[in-house]
Amino acid sequence: MDFIKRYSSNPLVRNYLKVFSVDVLVKGSGIILLPIYLQLMTQDEYGLYGYLIAIISSFSLVFNLGIYQAQSKLYHDYPLEEKGVLLFTLNSTLLAFLLILLAAILLFRIDFPIVEFLFKGTLDYESYRASVLLGFVVSVYSLLLVNYFLTSEDIRKVQLFNISRVVLINVIVMLILWQFSEEDHTLLRIKYANIVELGIILFFGSYYVRRMKFRFDSRIAKRAMWIGVPIMLSAIIGLFANLSDRYFIEKYGTLKDLAVYNLAMTFAGIIPFAFASFQNIWLPQFLKEKDLEINRIRTKKMVVRLIAGFVVLSVGIIITLKVMLIIGIIDSKYDLIMPLLPIVLTTAVLMSLTVMYSNHLVHMDKLYVIILVGIPASLIGIALNIWLVPLYGIYGAAVASLMINLIFLLSYAIISRFFYSRSQAH
Repeated sequence: MDFIKRYSSNPLVRNYLKVFSVDVLVKGSGIILLPIYLQLMTQDEYGLYGYLIAIISSFSLVFNLGIYQAQSKLYHDYPLEEKGVLLFTLNSTLLAFLLILLAAILLFRIDFPIVEFLFKGTLDYESYRASVLLGFVVSVYSLLLVNYFLTSEDIRKVQLFNISRVVLINVIVMLILWQFSEEDHTLLRIKYANIVELGIILFFGSYYVRRMKFRFDSRIAKRAMWIGVPIMLSAIIGLFANLSDRYFIEKYGTLKDLAVYNLAMTFAGIIPFAFASFQNIWLPQFLKEKDLEINRIRTKKMVVRLIAGFVVLSVGIIITLKVMLIIGIIDSKYDLIMPLLPIVLTTAVLMSLTVMYSNHLVHMDKLYVIILVGIPASLIGIALNIWLVPLYGIYGAAVASLMINLIFLLSYAIISRFFYSRSQAH
């Protein structure tokens, strides 16, 4: 009882449980509703949808200019009366960047060569273009808004925001897919999910705007760029690591292969999703602590606990999926997922643990390391995919992704330990 009482009174644990309880609802509903989406969409449609979502997610991490990370790091560095100026400056900088970027994309059509490179002629991009570009903007502001609520420790808003998304998006999108059974369900799902989420962002964004003080501070903007640009550059490098597996599957395989791979990634995504809830609570507290040694000790203990939790969760995911296949909740045409799942689950664990060590690089202002590690690691990942995917298909892609994430984890762990040792020596 003392153990339970001690942990239940811990603010970090209380906030994590509040956020995680809603995130379980969000992710749980996604898994529960997945068989319905698999019925409403053909295997080719589901494969294409997963690839497009991966592209949108990966590019949005570039388009956000790293402002969300600057918001997390700078928010607690300024007194209450200056926080409004900080928020306005960050958002003004991001908005200016997005407007210039989107204007360039629309005027010079620079997205078309990129799509031609990513697809082997299977996509009518002209019909998808507006929905995909909207998806980038929605993803950027969704992350920024949630990051603000978490950084300011307004957990209630996070809960309401996520519940609104899971209920409204799924209900509206499923009704549209069911009503327009002869239409392109990939396009319909992306289009209306983005429109609904944009409406939710505008509603909750009003609380965010009210906290702003409409004055631009160039000094804050410079500090934000110092933090954000390396994050953006690392995201550009991460594009190769995040998309190379699906790119080579699409190149050497079929959309049906992508569908199986996407399904495996959806279930494996439970792990980084659960970790994201923890990271969102952990990071603001981590950045507020100025004693590097305390953070190092806390991280070491937390990594051990996370590994234990992830192992239990992974076993549960494997068993659940096997049962779903046996009783027919998921069609037998997805049977190839079972030997794939342990590999992608292990990769998901490595990805989550890597973030724990990258937090230290953010805290110590060593963001350039992310770039120095990312370039050679991404090149290795591309080489592995070129070698393994033509030989082993989706399993080769999964192994390549596993190896690249192991390289990232070991590199960040070793480098962060080096910087801690050097700081103690001084």
